[in-house]
Amino acid sequence: MGLAYSRINGGVSLRVGDFRLELRFLSPRIVRVLYAPLNLTGRKSLAVIHESVIEPTVERSGEVLRLSGGELTVEVNPDYSLTFINSGGVFAREVSREVGDRRPVE
Repeated sequence: MGLAYSRINGGVSLRVGDFRLELRFLSPRIVRVLYAPLNLTGRKSLAVIHESVIEPTVERSGEVLRLSGGELTVEVNPDYSLTFINSGGVFAREVSREVGDRRPVE
């Protein structure tokens, strides 16, 4: 079955325990990652200066959910950790993410 997700404008949203993991593509090579408690809604990020979004392609590859904006691909692994891939290959990867983990995405 894989990871359960819902489509949102510019990406996907996944429920991770009492948290929400959102991936929203702002351009073909920029993705905004939000990992926040479910009850945190409606707040604007002061760090986001790009308001428009593009619609990424979303596909499943086994248990992995893969989103691609063109120049950047993000894989959501079964443990909800993220892998970031560009034309040079994997350039960033989380070790793992536990449900309810409060660590920020690095």
